[in-house]
Amino acid sequence: MPPTTAASSIPAISVVGSDLPAVPDLVSSNLPNREEPAADDPPAIRGDFPFQCPGELSPISEGVHLSRLAAFYNKCRNCPSRSDIVRLAPGLRVAWEQLLARRSPDSLFRIDGVRGRAHSDWTEREAAQLAAAYLAVLADVLVVHHEQTLTPRPSQPRIVLGYDTRAESPEFAIAIARMLRQHGAELIDLGWSTRPMVEQRLWTSGASGAVYVTGAGSAPAWTGADLLGPDGIVWSRGGVLDLVEQRFHSPLPRLVREAGPHHTESVPIGVRDHWARELHGLRPLKIRVHVSDPLQYELLLQIQPLISGLTISKSATSKGSPPAGELFDAVFEWGEDSRQCQVRDVLGGSVSEEALTFQLGTLLLDEHPHVDVVVPDELFQRWGRTVTRCGPGYLVFHQGGHSEEQLRRTMETLHAPLGLDGTGRYWIRRGGHVMCDALLTTAMTLQALSRTDAALLSWGVPPLEG
Repeated sequence: MPPTTAASSIPAISVVGSDLPAVPDLVSSNLPNREEPAADDPPAIRGDFPFQCPGELSPISEGVHLSRLAAFYNKCRNCPSRSDIVRLAPGLRVAWEQLLARRSPDSLFRIDGVRGRAHSDWTEREAAQLAAAYLAVLADVLVVHHEQTLTPRPSQPRIVLGYDTRAESPEFAIAIARMLRQHGAELIDLGWSTRPMVEQRLWTSGASGAVYVTGAGSAPAWTGADLLGPDGIVWSRGGVLDLVEQRFHSPLPRLVREAGPHHTESVPIGVRDHWARELHGLRPLKIRVHVSDPLQYELLLQIQPLISGLTISKSATSKGSPPAGELFDAVFEWGEDSRQCQVRDVLGGSVSEEALTFQLGTLLLDEHPHVDVVVPDELFQRWGRTVTRCGPGYLVFHQGGHSEEQLRRTMETLHAPLGLDGTGRYWIRRGGHVMCDALLTTAMTLQALSRTDAALLSWGVPPLEG
């Protein structure tokens, strides 16, 4: 008898369905005994998809989870299940360990906004998720805001959006704009703009909030966003930004099915008329303003007829002390955010923030019996001032916390006309609003210079009292 082969041991299978042998349920036989799930149970409850990426609505299977880890999926960096990198190949494990070792746990949510390395920590996915988290928190903020201001709440939030001149900012602004509209927000798109422009449009439009895409204060390869509430105050760590961070790592379903309208606006062109009052009656001065942004240069060109002897420079070589043989009564250096402003005297020396604070305070005393000045806690301790005589009145100094949001809310509580953060940013109350604008700081400094024939070199600070 010929030996039995594997092929001959397989029984013949008839094409008739009734003759087919029963096929065992291999899937069911490998599952533990448990109650049969309901038909409408979500996949995560059925156990088929036990993983879920931070901020995503749909769970994923174990295979997709491990595949994303192996591909260095950006959301895996904040996922509690990233410990499964031990299941990857040795080379991938080493790469993950190096990546996590050099990454700060709070690299996105920083003291006064969101910042990250473009296309690494900060991608279009994060930008869109941030927009959704912002709207979710803004909805709660608006309830309180409209109760306090006794104003009607709009049917849909209206958001002002702008972005700076960094190369990556437009693409992240597009991702944010798309998500804002998908969640039903009406969008006022300013495009390429400065942070003060966005704040100004927030006030004039009566918008619910604003998002400014910017990497100001970070390295050139970084970008991010500043989030502003209906009162124009930026959200910071230790304040409302903490709530945004919590929602950022949570699933955020789309509550509406109809996209909000999109309005595109150009950069305001009426800058000269707006600043005519602040730049009126200046004595002849020879000044130079150094800018680091092309849009700042265009704005200065519009107001140049209002300032005699104005020289505008934007090349890196012109920053700092003036060239030999070229002297100016004052030199102003604007920061990238169009809010920071450093002032230099005729010899190129920097005018101290304390001296400039007293000059600005003297101007504001024309409108107030005394001037409340809000400064960060560290600066308050360093200066050691509480009440100081200044010209016709007094400057009263107050502690303003450690973030921009805390400083601004302190200013609103005290109705203070002046605040500063110790980095060249000054908040000045003008026309019912608190503005932080390098152009306003420049204009008021020129007003202070025009009051007398004294030069910047003579500006000092009063002695401490008591």
